Amino acid sequence: MYDKVLTLGADGHLTVPVRRMERLGGYRITVGPAGAPAPYPPKCEAEAARQNRAVLHLGSDTALDSGRGYIGGVDVADSSVSFTVHAAQAGIHVMTVRYANGTGAESRHTVRVGTENQGEVVFPAAGANTMTLGKGSGDAELDYADVRSDTHRYEAELAAVTDADLRHYRWNEFPDYVGGIDRSGASVEFTVGAPRSGSYLLDVGYANGTPDPADHVVTVDGAAAGRIAMPSTAAWLDTERQDAVARGATLRVTSHEDLNRVRLAKGTGYAELDWLALRLD
Repeated sequence: MYDKVLTLGADGHLTVPVRRMERLGGYRITVGPAGAPAPYPPKCEAEAARQNRAVLHLGSDTALDSGRGYIGGVDVADSSVSFTVHAAQAGIHVMTVRYANGTGAESRHTVRVGTENQGEVVFPAAGANTMTLGKGSGDAELDYADVRSDTHRYEAELAAVTDADLRHYRWNEFPDYVGGIDRSGASVEFTVGAPRSGSYLLDVGYANGTPDPADHVVTVDGAAAGRIAMPSTAAWLDTERQDAVARGATLRVTSHEDLNRVRLAKGTGYAELDWLALRLD
């Protein structure tokens, strides 16, 4: 998200800088009346955060930043930028940081929520949280932080597929789901990250075009985790209304901190897999 007040050129044209565009990427530009950029709840501008031994930039070098400025000079051991972030609910959250690093080498910032160091940002409770980014290694400037509930999904077509088929929706030439999970050895294995050990809810997007119920056998790092039930959806994922066909199924599992191998294997009946997600129980 890039929010910026821009000025019309002498010829009446507006130039909007879009850097590092990606092939096949989508971009939306919304132009509104002059005024401050419209904020949205999860986004916190660095120039409005609390700074300690860092440098606030609001001058002529801020043409490509979001909002009205950015924070540089996060260069000494106790440099930090602290944001007050309001979480609607407790749980796993994803933090996106817009930054600049002109050193040519990797840079890192430490992350802390309250007094707890975070590899992943996990809010201990709903409400206000103080999130601090501090000097790590190298040098990087901060533009904004965007914190929202984790909605990351692991796509089935990017997982490790055994004895099943990568399929695509009609004219789409790229694989976007896994079907043909029909044989006894068929499986789809996802590598899923968990911020800490404990109980989670495993959500799966699927389609079952038969009139009968189906299920998949679930293991986590080779240990049995149960069966996930997949009632009939009355159609498959290659139908005209693919988005309406996909349904969700949920199973409670136990995961350890860091990466987990979550495997869904052929059980009873037939079901196609679209995606998988992990959330706190």
